[in-house]
Amino acid sequence: MSEVSHDELAARLCAFGEGLRSARTDAQLSKSAVARAAGLDRGALTRIERGIQAPKFGTLLRLARTVRRTPAELLAAVDQTKIPPSSGNHRRTGDPAKRFAKNLRLARDAAELSQKDLALDAPTDWALLSAYETGKRSPNVRSILKLSYSLDVSPTVLMHDVR
Repeated sequence: MSEVSHDELAARLCAFGEGLRSARTDAQLSKSAVARAAGLDRGALTRIERGIQAPKFGTLLRLARTVRRTPAELLAAVDQTKIPPSSGNHRRTGDPAKRFAKNLRLARDAAELSQKDLALDAPTDWALLSAYETGKRSPNVRSILKLSYSLDVSPTVLMHDVR
């Protein structure tokens, strides 16, 4: 596995932003309305939609709720892969960070990588990766994209059933 290049990561963030913009317009919501509902200023939403800024985990969850999509559906724009089937339970139960943590551990185990190896490959701080896997910390979209690239999985896999 290799480190994602700066250009590829920038392209993926742009694709995420375009997908968010598309979801916002499909929901017939203005930029101001989405920004307000997600707790952002309009400029921050503009930077996210242009791929200049990566939203934090909590912001991703609020944006998804606001445009009536799941976080996995928003991230599907990055690679156009099929979204894994959900559990059918669309209520928000449990901690989204814990569900992400479980998905990350499962993907890392499937790739037969240790935390240390993934941290070196992503690259990210080993302690930070450990905090992601325990649900003590949540990654931003840029980190989700880097981890998915290093694990050779769609970001939708890491966000499966996260609401």
